[in-house]
Amino acid sequence: MPVQAATQTLVGRAAELAALRAAVERASSGEAATVVVSGEAGVGKSRLVEELMRTARGDGALVLLGRCVDVGDGELAYAPIAGALRSLAAQVDDDELDAALGPGRAELARLVPDLAGEDGAPGAGPATFGKARLFELLLGALGRLGRRRPVVLVVEDLHWADGSTRDLLRFLVRAAAGERLALIVTYRTDHLHRAHPLRPYLVELRRDGRVECVDLGPFSRAEFAEHVAAILGTTPSPASLDRLLERSDGNAFFTEELLGAAGPGDLPASLRDAMAVHLEGLQPVAQRVVRVLAAAGRRVDHRLLERAAGAPAEELAAGVREALEARVIVPTRDGRGYEFRHALLREAAYAELLPGERQALHGVLARQLEADPEL
Repeated sequence: MPVQAATQTLVGRAAELAALRAAVERASSGEAATVVVSGEAGVGKSRLVEELMRTARGDGALVLLGRCVDVGDGELAYAPIAGALRSLAAQVDDDELDAALGPGRAELARLVPDLAGEDGAPGAGPATFGKARLFELLLGALGRLGRRRPVVLVVEDLHWADGSTRDLLRFLVRAAAGERLALIVTYRTDHLHRAHPLRPYLVELRRDGRVECVDLGPFSRAEFAEHVAAILGTTPSPASLDRLLERSDGNAFFTEELLGAAGPGDLPASLRDAMAVHLEGLQPVAQRVVRVLAAAGRRVDHRLLERAAGAPAEELAAGVREALEARVIVPTRDGRGYEFRHALLREAAYAELLPGERQALHGVLARQLEADPEL
């Protein structure tokens, strides 16, 4: 029977939370701070930031939250900034809002109509803005807000940000040095393919001495055990815990979804769909690489892959590279082969094989291993 697999308890992350709280403390003293939080989907970035926002509000800071939006091939300009301004309008009265936005209130209402006062009306849309004018208006508003209390501006999912939002954040990092502002940004590392526009942007940010980077990894075994116990209300046996850790790779979201599954070996539809996002769209040779690896287990020696894939060397190399860039597979630590980035990716890929495909692939792999047991 599935359990209600969720917990509001923040497990581990003491060092990461301390870094974020230190940034807010610096902002409170008049030194703007920027922290970029990275990690793969489901690892717990949002939960960490939620804890920071809770404690920051408790300490008297004004917390503004905005999220970037995935709109496929298009762009939604300034989506997180519009969200942050809407959250501002929801938290302060009209007098404070008017004082914070100053003479630019009517102009900012073009971006967020909710900002228009009772007597005001938004003008044309944000396309009429010059970037420099908009950036200065927002910097001025954040500065005026900071005179009353420190401001924590959280921008989530930067991997989906449009170019204009990235430019604005770059501007704030450089221009808000003397403001009482803590800028907290999150992004998913598993979304950054080779040509992703965020890659060079992140290189630039890391070179800026005013920016601190926090990389959120999977749970340690002790943290994982604590997380599972918080969900279940009890600690499972070491063997059960090890099996769950192997499947989830210490990913908080994966763990919660697996615990909520109908059966101990089931792959929930939510996770199957999440894994499918990485598998779909691969070209035929890359698909062949993934199928061979799924049939072989989680890892495969490159020599065995070459013999079992049945593709010319150049095509196979291109397929492997594509699967690597899609972050479906990663090189093994010894550098001799490849493995799925997640055990659940292997489960999802194997589940997609037809019975005949499984039999054929297992047969090919068995014959190659029989001929050369060192593969």
